[in-house]
Amino acid sequence: MFVAPNLALAGDNSESSYALTLTVPANGDDNFPLNGNLWLYGKKLDLLPQEVMLPDGYGVEEVPPWEQNPDVSELWREPRRAQWRRSSVQRRLRTLSEGIEGVALVRVDSGIGVAVELSTYGAVYRPPLRFAADGTPIERAVDNVYDLLVANPLESLEPETDYALLVNGDLSVFTTSQVDDITPPEWAGIEEVTHLGDENTVYTLASAADDFSFPVMVELYRGEARSPRLRQFALVGTRPVTGRLSPLNQDCIFARSVDVAGNYTDLLPCYPYPDPPEEEVVEETFLGCGVVDSSPNKGSKWSLVLLAALLVRVCKENMTCRDRPS
Repeated sequence: MFVAPNLALAGDNSESSYALTLTVPANGDDNFPLNGNLWLYGKKLDLLPQEVMLPDGYGVEEVPPWEQNPDVSELWREPRRAQWRRSSVQRRLRTLSEGIEGVALVRVDSGIGVAVELSTYGAVYRPPLRFAADGTPIERAVDNVYDLLVANPLESLEPETDYALLVNGDLSVFTTSQVDDITPPEWAGIEEVTHLGDENTVYTLASAADDFSFPVMVELYRGEARSPRLRQFALVGTRPVTGRLSPLNQDCIFARSVDVAGNYTDLLPCYPYPDPPEEEVVEETFLGCGVVDSSPNKGSKWSLVLLAALLVRVCKENMTCRDRPS
């Protein structure tokens, strides 16, 4: 999807850990819109400290080496001085981020925090499950879920300014553009919805584009046309993206795309949910009596046993069953 693990935190998918794998904007981006929101993407983000911090700066100013010792100032000509300034900022940002247990947005030049409002997005992304050769799921569906946190700056960002997003000890540095983003993204819609077995229904979303070259969020709604409800999301860039749906809901699927500035496309018409996969009919023989099992659920085997026992009793009482040739 998006190879930008600038905030990759060590996460082992256990009950007590989270894994932050992607932020928008990513580290090094240099054209973020002035009215954009910051998206944090990963697993189990409800476990991430979500207190919003407002740092008050770096503290004591660092004195450049050429000012500390004027005798060597000739050795610190540009671009060596520019390199020192960049390295100094990185060191000071790193020191500042190590004291943050939560989320903060700061100006790189001063280390002063910018007020943001943090909220949990009301839907999740579910990648398709992977299965081993014997049909056993490689990951559990409950663990294969991604969350989204949205940090909304409460004031417009300054143009052509370096900012740093600090998240519980890690940081991402980006630069703003000169203008707001006021144009909805371009997105062609849902390409396909198919069933991969009775527990893995997969959708494919067309690629998307936006004026600021950031991924867009595709929102998936389910239900009837008069009252669709937001169910899932996916972050989509220059390549199609797949995700997993429940095969138990056979209502319409509606979708729209939203960019980081909140501009969105119209909700697309109903994409018809495909027919559920046909149940496999398996005929088994128990003591000469034919037994048909068409239930794929976990209780079907117990139902088969009870049904077989009942048929044995009927066979004994009525003698209507005939032995079948082997």
